[in-house]
Amino acid sequence: MLNFKMLPILGLSALSGCGIFEDKGPLSVTISTGCVLEAVNEKSGGPWAAKPGTVKLAGWMVDTIKKTTPETVNMQLVNAAGTVVALASAKRAERPDVVTHFKEPNFKMAGITADLDASKLPAGEYTFSAVMSQGNAITYCPLNVKFAIQ
Repeated sequence: MLNFKMLPILGLSALSGCGIFEDKGPLSVTISTGCVLEAVNEKSGGPWAAKPGTVKLAGWMVDTIKKTTPETVNMQLVNAAGTVVALASAKRAERPDVVTHFKEPNFKMAGITADLDASKLPAGEYTFSAVMSQGNAITYCPLNVKFAIQ
């Protein structure tokens, strides 16, 4: 069941007017744990912090329920109030290690990279999340990764 308090985190208002969703019926939302943020600004392992500016993200994301890697992935930076304050389109990349781990050939393009503009954000604690979309179906992945802007 989807918690409606989570809708701002999903970034639906940010995504709905951008042509990301096709008008093909009701919106389908699933939650996935098939995602990992491996590096922020080319530093792996965290904890992660940076001064305001461009934040480079790298990791992988799959839809473990549908066994797919939809092309459209958006990385989100969420403030303490649960509001999406920055959004960036991610590029897909090949990740044979993810294919091997899940034993799923459909996960070949699981890799993601994104440059997120955090240049105008105030100092504070944030979290990252990711949203994959295909048609009117979205898969939300809470990355549960803290990030500080100093």
